[in-house]
Amino acid sequence: MNITLCSAFRSSYDYLRRYYQQALSLRDRLQARGDALRFVWGEGDSVDGTLTILRIMAGELGIAQIVDCAHGGPAFGSVVNMERFRQLAYVASRVWAAIPADSDVVVWVESDLIWDASTMSSLIDRVTEYGAISPMVYLERKGWKRWSFYDTFCFVLNGQHFEHHPPYHAGYHPDQPFRVDSAGSCMAIRGDIAKRITFDDNTLFPEISRQISLSGSAVYVDPGLCVYHH
Repeated sequence: MNITLCSAFRSSYDYLRRYYQQALSLRDRLQARGDALRFVWGEGDSVDGTLTILRIMAGELGIAQIVDCAHGGPAFGSVVNMERFRQLAYVASRVWAAIPADSDVVVWVESDLIWDASTMSSLIDRVTEYGAISPMVYLERKGWKRWSFYDTFCFVLNGQHFEHHPPYHAGYHPDQPFRVDSAGSCMAIRGDIAKRITFDDNTLFPEISRQISLSGSAVYVDPGLCVYHH
C-alpha cells in the first residue's frame, strides 16, 4: 500500500525530535511489511527554526514534502476561535492538495501528538473495513486524571460532544469500533474517500467527517487504539 501521513507545524521546535522518531519508526515498520510511507508536512509562520529542522528531517527520511502554509495570522492555543479555525482550514487545504494521487491510505495526525508505530499501523489496517477511523485521544497533563479525553471539540456522537472524563459519551463502546458524527486530531482515511474531500474556510474535521458520511462511508472510533496530547 501507498500511505501518506500529513501533519502541520508552526513554531514546533520543542517536539520535532519526538515527531521525527515517531515518523522514522513508522516508516521502518511499514517498509518491513512491504508498504510505502510518504509524508506531507505543512509549515508556515514559524519563529523558532521549525522549517530548517523540517528540511533536515525531510532529507533524512527521503520521503517528505514540505508545503508552504504561511498565512500571517496570529498564533492561537487550543481555543474555539473562528479566525483560528479559518487559518487551520487554510493550512489543511494546502496540505490536502499535495497528497499524492496514488495514496491508498491518508493519515492526518496533529504534529504535537504522542503515538507509536504499532498504534498507527493498526489504525491504517482498520481503514480497509471502516473507511475512516480515529483512535481515542487522551490528555496527559499535570492536573488532569489519567484517561482524560482531549479532543472534545471534534469528537461528536448523536449531536453531543465527548466529555473529558469516562465514560466520555452515552454512546461510547469500550470493546469495538463505533460510528461517530465526527472525530479529529488523528484520522486514517481510505484514499478514494480522502480524494473526494473539498475545502473552504470552514473545512475542519467536523466538516471533513460530514463529507465522509455524505459520500456513503462513515467515521469510526477504535477504543482499543489511543494517542496522547500533553
